[in-house]
Amino acid sequence: MSTTSYAEDYLVSANPAVYLGSAAFTLLTVWISCIRPCRLASRVSPVEAVRYIQADRNRKKKSGKTGRVGSFTLALRSIARTPRKAVSILLSLSLSLILLNTVFTIVSGFDMEKYISNYIVSDFRISDATILNNAGLNGDVMNGVSAEDMARFREIDGVTDFGRVYMQEQKHVLSKAALQTARDILTEYPDHFGGYAEMFQQALEEDHTIDCHLYGIDDLPASKMKIYDGVLDMEKLKSGNYVVVSSYASTGEGRYYDIGDKIEIDFGNGTKKEYEVMAIGNIPYAVGPQHGHPMDIYVTMYADEFTARTGETGALTCIFNTDAQAREKAEAFVSDYCRNQNPNLDYKSRAVYVEEFENTSRTYLLIGGILSLILAMIGVLNFVNAVITSIETRHHELAVLQSIGMTGRQLRSMLIYEGLIYILLTLFFTLTIGNFLGWGLTMMLAHQIWFFTWHFTLLPVIVCIPPLLLVAALIPFLCYQFMCRNSIVDRLRITE
Repeated sequence: MSTTSYAEDYLVSANPAVYLGSAAFTLLTVWISCIRPCRLASRVSPVEAVRYIQADRNRKKKSGKTGRVGSFTLALRSIARTPRKAVSILLSLSLSLILLNTVFTIVSGFDMEKYISNYIVSDFRISDATILNNAGLNGDVMNGVSAEDMARFREIDGVTDFGRVYMQEQKHVLSKAALQTARDILTEYPDHFGGYAEMFQQALEEDHTIDCHLYGIDDLPASKMKIYDGVLDMEKLKSGNYVVVSSYASTGEGRYYDIGDKIEIDFGNGTKKEYEVMAIGNIPYAVGPQHGHPMDIYVTMYADEFTARTGETGALTCIFNTDAQAREKAEAFVSDYCRNQNPNLDYKSRAVYVEEFENTSRTYLLIGGILSLILAMIGVLNFVNAVITSIETRHHELAVLQSIGMTGRQLRSMLIYEGLIYILLTLFFTLTIGNFLGWGLTMMLAHQIWFFTWHFTLLPVIVCIPPLLLVAALIPFLCYQFMCRNSIVDRLRITE
């Protein structure tokens, strides 16, 4: 009986072919892994190989530490090697985005209510045609809207509010305190009088008078008054013993009369009356005679008090509001009335100024949009040109990377990452420093637009992100596809 153990029997009886097969399989695996790179490298001429080896030796020796290098890392290094080109692309794309956002900020900041309120404070305004068309003034047009005209307008279906504005132009005799205020104004603001300060001073000293607009208003225009100091108490105003008086400056400074002072009004027909100043303010320019004087004072009382003292029946203007459903028919009626029944009258409506505002907005949007589009095209074309040029000048380098094992997918990803990095850097610059630049540009361009109100927005930039990312990925992809029409060997043979 044999005394050999089971393990020993297994070792002794193992077939040597097992070892030979394992060695052959390992050799075949290594051969398959190396054959393609070796075949590609064998086609590189010795001169090119020496040039690359020599160039590599001439490079500064770096740390022996190595790390995993991916497509994204290679893309970052590629961009870092050409900082001037990167800055050029960044500024070109950022400028177009900043300008586009600026144009949108300006146009979206146009305040329609602020614009319209400067011209009209109600749905409709009717006055003598010469007033609304700035064709010159005379005494007759100050009462051009007759009582009969106003009665017809009141009867329009859908009218919800109706108001009258009466006016007289006259010379107002200043009190002693008011006279001193006028003297101080002439001394303090000589530039406001266009070199005629001495002439106004002389006229002031001769008769102690200044130009005066005497107004009589109803509840609707009274609700639109600009009050700088005090309170507009309609009950007191309707009592006929109180008035609202303007100041020289629209801020309430330069007051001829202060709240609680007495002011005497001469109505020009032998009637005089003393009133108490209730507040400092003025009626809106939109319901006035559309003109002013270098130095004047506006005194406003209730309409019934005005007509009782002056005997006037015709108004400077009448304003009214209508239901939204009746507004179109009301405009047709007013238009026909002013054209055919009383051609001396003209009208302005909210719809007219809405259309005018929209035309102004469209003009700014068109001009700014075209300019932004041109800059955007320049920026995108600069980006496309930079990407194509970069790939073209590096075709040999890219071919070498592929020859030593970089797959087409990795190379394509690297090129796409480069384009995406450019766009991300552009967006970062636009959303940070670009915001301050855009704000400064907006204020510089829009500070004289009186109906502009600034609002922060990034909507145009956000809308542009998807197409920019698409372009950033598509252009490198197409360039890669075009480059790959030639084999790696052909690209390696082309001298840089």
